[in-house]
Amino acid sequence: MIIGIDASQSNKNQKTGVEWYSYHLIEHLKNIPLNPGDKFILYASEPLKNDLKNLPLGWENKILNWPLKRFWNQIRLTWELKHCPPDLFFSPGYYPPFFYSGKTIFTVHDLGLFSSLGEPSLKQKFLTRLFLKKALVKAKLILVPSFFTQKELKKNFPLINNSKIKVVPEGYSSDFRPRNKQETRVILQKYQINKPYFLFVGRREKRKNIINLIKAYARFRKKQAADLCPELILIGQSGLEQAKIKKIIKQTKGVRVLGYVKQPDLPYFYNQALAFIFPSLYEGFGLPVLEAMASGCPVLASQASSIPEVGGKAILYFNPDKIQEIAKKMKVIFKNKKLREDLKIKGLKQVQNFSWQKCAQKTYFYLTQAIKD
Repeated sequence: MIIGIDASQSNKNQKTGVEWYSYHLIEHLKNIPLNPGDKFILYASEPLKNDLKNLPLGWENKILNWPLKRFWNQIRLTWELKHCPPDLFFSPGYYPPFFYSGKTIFTVHDLGLFSSLGEPSLKQKFLTRLFLKKALVKAKLILVPSFFTQKELKKNFPLINNSKIKVVPEGYSSDFRPRNKQETRVILQKYQINKPYFLFVGRREKRKNIINLIKAYARFRKKQAADLCPELILIGQSGLEQAKIKKIIKQTKGVRVLGYVKQPDLPYFYNQALAFIFPSLYEGFGLPVLEAMASGCPVLASQASSIPEVGGKAILYFNPDKIQEIAKKMKVIFKNKKLREDLKIKGLKQVQNFSWQKCAQKTYFYLTQAIKD
């Protein structure tokens, strides 16, 4: 049994949701003992970095050099798969190469592109639907991180066989755990943070509902003493609607944009936040919610899409379309220390339902099942 995996997303330097999923899944698949003769092949356009390059027995890295910045997977990877086909090709990041006809499995993380919140051109949306539909038809199995995404897939592609869609929830890194105040203080001082704060982690774009969050924070701030009011810290890369988002940030006191924060520092931000606020309108899973709870951080979040699947009863929910409601929930959690402690305890219990090792074991089961079928 030979399973090939596209490792290009996991090998990126600045990782976000999809890249971290690919990275952690590969790392935990390595923990699963292989039968004699079985092999995993990791395909990438450059040498694997950090822990990825540490390959156990039965694992191999194929570096597929490519001079261009684009089309590596559609041309170079396709050529490799056609000339040296594995028994199964798995793409954890995006859909498999369009012109490859061998056995495939891939992960559909979300279908936000096809929702009312997606903002691609009609041409981009048409081409994406075309490529995705072909990949879905060809695939032996399709992995999704939540029942919400499973439902979205059925809605957008009703002709796809339901039995092919398998729900495999994501996990969280052991880096995300409660920390002591002293080590947290050292990290936060590096970023010149010395006031209480609310925290948002994610791309600053329309579907993350960042504008409603800032408007709600502005309402909350008006009713607090300026010297006692917590800041709102935004961590993550910029996305669509940047001109509008930058304008409202500039107009709102107390908002700080830190941009991308490296993974080793991120747990400390979660750990000392008064609350993590996640107002997203559309999520395929909601990994930051899991990371926040695992770090011992109380969570305020939207009741939309997949978020209740991840948060269960451990989150204080709000309607993401109602700015006044978000502001009220911010006030409640700011004023009520007992509530914050209660949410921390519930969150740490809730995250025990998720782990990358569980994700890897379930994924491995479906990979081997697809080969046998």
